[in-house]
Amino acid sequence: MRIVVTHLTRMRAPFICVAGVDLATGDHVRPVLEYGKLERSLLAQQGGLFEIGAVVELGPARCVGRAPEVEDWRFDPTKARKVRHLSTEEMWQWLSLVSRVRLDDIFGDELHQYGKTYVVGLHKGSASLGCLQPVKTPELLVDSYGKLRLHLCDASRSVSLPVTDLRLYEDDQMTLRKADVQRLAEQMAKGARVMLCVGLTRPYPKPGDDVERHWLQVNNIHVRDAHVTRDRRSFDAPARLAKQSNDESAQPERAVAVASPSAPANADAIEHPVTPRLGVDQAIQRAIVSCRHTLPPDRQTAENIADEIARRVRLALNPTPIEEVPSSGKRHIQWQERLTKMRTTHAKAFMPWTRATAWSTGPAC
Repeated sequence: MRIVVTHLTRMRAPFICVAGVDLATGDHVRPVLEYGKLERSLLAQQGGLFEIGAVVELGPARCVGRAPEVEDWRFDPTKARKVRHLSTEEMWQWLSLVSRVRLDDIFGDELHQYGKTYVVGLHKGSASLGCLQPVKTPELLVDSYGKLRLHLCDASRSVSLPVTDLRLYEDDQMTLRKADVQRLAEQMAKGARVMLCVGLTRPYPKPGDDVERHWLQVNNIHVRDAHVTRDRRSFDAPARLAKQSNDESAQPERAVAVASPSAPANADAIEHPVTPRLGVDQAIQRAIVSCRHTLPPDRQTAENIADEIARRVRLALNPTPIEEVPSSGKRHIQWQERLTKMRTTHAKAFMPWTRATAWSTGPAC
């Protein structure tokens, strides 16, 4: 399993939490150990594997997750290796492809307000990791308790959440790196494009409460063209479908074809990153990624369905399409059957979903 690291979160020192996106499927993956927790010694700056934007081959891994932490995969660090580091453009592309504009689209209907924050009940919910594209630039601030928080708006709510981005803390994982926080806050205040990696904590009760809950937090803040990390690598980072080694299966190649409807049906397509334009092309790629679990193994058939999705999305975004939707006949029936097969828990109806995405003007917060 090969992932690109998108989440790098502080815990109580020296422990950390790492997560990323599977390059073959687009799913979020949280590497965990059989015993104990990941430690700082696994960070790239200390000679280890993990840093934001790193492509890491985890080696043999087994899914051990349960709701809501369905992303947990057990791996052996001694069998893992760092492959390379993504460019800023590549990393941003990956974040764009897997992002959503509503917290509910990431965590499901179990996410609900509790006091001034949001939580998910014990062993409930459909996910614990995701990437959010806010409808307006968030505000980063330090509260009266000296805690770092982010005020953000998704497509349906406004919320203030704690920030646990490891890059914004010193080695003790408690002390803020004030210069980096200030620089990041200024960039965001100037309207820089932002992607947020969000997640749920492991369950624990708040003081004075005996009920364990999973608490919503901001794991990482990705700002386009920002530079605030210790090694001065780009603070943001999205992705590309990188060329896989010869000993891997053909699955990554299929993912390339699915993620880009216009990708040529030859192996050279894997050599190049997906570079969607803002607007219609981005909507098409997101719709296809949301349907990836239901695409057939046959590459040609998958590409044909991807073309249908592209056509449908263009129709949704263009009130006066050049080509009309077939309203009857055999072609219409076949088209509807294909769309029905893609409407699973991993493939929501993308017509109404497309109209609500973040490149259109969202509600004011």
